[in-house]
Amino acid sequence: MFKKGFAMFFCLLFFLFALVYFVTPELNELSSKITFYTSYSNSNAIKRNTDNKLFLIFKGVTGESCTLTKSQVSLQQVEKEYCLKEEFIEEMPNFTIRYYSSNKLKYKKKVNGKQISMQIVEYEKEMIIGTPIIYGSF
Repeated sequence: MFKKGFAMFFCLLFFLFALVYFVTPELNELSSKITFYTSYSNSNAIKRNTDNKLFLIFKGVTGESCTLTKSQVSLQQVEKEYCLKEEFIEEMPNFTIRYYSSNKLKYKKKVNGKQISMQIVEYEKEMIIGTPIIYGSF
């Protein structure tokens, strides 16, 4: 009985370790400072900043975002890294919003009838990158 219980405990411990080890944020390749959206898949999403991988498993993450300067990464690098297909663009006076689809990203949201996986808001010197979109204001 003791051996069976110990074996089950060891298997559970190994499973939890593997789960935490293999769960990585979508935007992990771009930045270590990622904002996670939880609870809702809209502008009511709760923004959280954490390095805790258990958080990603148990808190119902619905998206991610990060802000990078253009000296850190170029738009073309992001497009290549995530195999992005541009769906449409919105031009604003001080910034450009780009919407992409990608089979490489797990988060998706329907916008203007298109299945969007990533949104990039491009300013003169920085980019805000969100998957599937940036919830809230930018």
